[in-house]
Amino acid sequence: MVGGGGGAGVLAGIPVLERVDDRLIASPKAHLGVGENRARIVSAQRRGQCGLLGRGGEVGERRGVAGQGLAPSEAGRWEKVSKRGFTYIELSYAMAIITILMLVLTPAFTRSREKAKTADCQSHLKQIGMALQVYAHDWNGHFPPGRDDLSPLLPYLRESTILLCPTAEDEGIKPPHYWYRPGHAFDDLPDVPLAGDMRPWHGEGGNALFVDGHVKWFSGEQFEHIRKGMRASEVKVKFREAS
Repeated sequence: MVGGGGGAGVLAGIPVLERVDDRLIASPKAHLGVGENRARIVSAQRRGQCGLLGRGGEVGERRGVAGQGLAPSEAGRWEKVSKRGFTYIELSYAMAIITILMLVLTPAFTRSREKAKTADCQSHLKQIGMALQVYAHDWNGHFPPGRDDLSPLLPYLRESTILLCPTAEDEGIKPPHYWYRPGHAFDDLPDVPLAGDMRPWHGEGGNALFVDGHVKWFSGEQFEHIRKGMRASEVKVKFREAS
């Protein structure tokens, strides 16, 4: 039996609500932490604020948290996310440091490379010296005839590239890279130059090979003096006459 008046009635002794307040009905997505709550969180983030999802699904606001790299997770918690990159000033400093290091290290690398090429050139001349000794042994103690190249030594060399100076080859200079002038000599046997670089390729200087087999680097005018040689009053080295 339903009684009149008021907002409720009685049905078989059980009270019945005639009107249900819509605010008492929860959203079907509220318990999932998505939907309206997520929309409100995104809206707060767009305003430069950071929403905090509470236990009851309410969204609070905290200013300045977004600048700390916080972002919401799927469960509504806030986790720290690193999004910071290099600034223009930091990149400029890094580039400046790299440039300074290159300016400092490049000359050192260049000097090391040139020293290595000079050492290779000296090794070539020492092998040429040994070939000259073998040649002299085959020709009754006579060296090859006086000429500007060392082509008579080709049969006595392991490789023809020994007649090429590493520095001259890199610069595209055509062979021969070594001179051979036995007609010029000093009085003392160890100081008689037999062969050497055609030009001062190694640090404004060049290498020279002497009769006793030693090789030495000379700079500038000294190298030119050795290369041109000096007409001695008494030549103690015998050379085979050119055919």
